[in-house]
Amino acid sequence: MLHECAEDSGVGVSKSLVRVAHEAALSGRCVVGDVRAEAALAASRAVHVEFGDVDGQAEHRDSSGGGGKIGAGDVQWMTAGNGIVHEEFHSQDFTRKGGTLQMVQLWVNLRAKDKSAKAGYQTLLKAQIPNVELPQNAGTVRVIAGEFDGKKGAAKTFTPINVWDVNLRAGKSAELPLPDGHTTAFLVLSGEVSAKGERKAVEGDLAIFDRAGDVIAVKANADVKLLVMSGEPIAEPVVGHGPFVMNSREEIQQAFEEHQLGRMGELAEA
Repeated sequence: MLHECAEDSGVGVSKSLVRVAHEAALSGRCVVGDVRAEAALAASRAVHVEFGDVDGQAEHRDSSGGGGKIGAGDVQWMTAGNGIVHEEFHSQDFTRKGGTLQMVQLWVNLRAKDKSAKAGYQTLLKAQIPNVELPQNAGTVRVIAGEFDGKKGAAKTFTPINVWDVNLRAGKSAELPLPDGHTTAFLVLSGEVSAKGERKAVEGDLAIFDRAGDVIAVKANADVKLLVMSGEPIAEPVVGHGPFVMNSREEIQQAFEEHQLGRMGELAEA
C-alpha cells in the first residue's frame, strides 16, 4: 500500500537520498546501477524503453519487424537481445504540424545469459498502462513496469524492475514503496520535489537513493512529474561502447563484428 507521507509514520524503512545530480541528467547520458538513459543508437544488447509526452508523436521501426507510433502517455519497449537495428523519428503528421515533443529513453541492462535473447518489441499504449490514484488526492502513479498497489505494469521484463510515471499535486506528500536492495532513482521531468525532506530536486535533476530501505518519501513543492525507477542489481561487469552494452571488451568487439556482418538484421527500405 502507499501511505500519506509522515516523517515519523513508522511505515517501512526509508531509503536514504545519496545525491541529486543535475548535470548528469541534462548531459543526455546518466548511469544508475543497471539503468542507462542515452540518445537513440543503431543497435544494442540491452532493452530500450521510450515514452512520449506533451503533444508530440514518434515512430519506430526495427529489423525484427517491430514498429509503431507513440504519442502522449504511450510507451515503446524494445528488447535488443541478440542484436537489432532500429530507428526512431518524428511521425509524418507531427512533422507537418510541428509542436512540442518530450520523450525519455532508458537503457535497461540485461543479464549476461539474457543478452542472447531474441530481439523483440512491445507497444504499450496509454490505455494499457494501469493508473493508480494516490491517497488523500495526492496524485497518480502510472505503472509502466513492475507493480504498485497491487497493479502490475504492462511491460514484460527479464529481471524485477519498476518504472513508474508519478504525478504529485503541489503541497502533497506520499511514500512510494520500493524493494529493499533495489537500485533506486527518480528523474524530475517537471516541477519541484523534496525527497525525504533532505534536499529539493527540480526539473532535470536525477535523485539517487541508497539500496537499503523499502520506501522513498517525497513531497511536491509544486505540481511535479517524476519518472521513478528501481531494479534488482545484476552484479555483473558492465562495458558500454558506442551502441552496445556488454560484459567485457571482447564481447563489445564481437558485437561490432556481428553488426558489420549484418547478423543483427537490416532495416527494410521505408
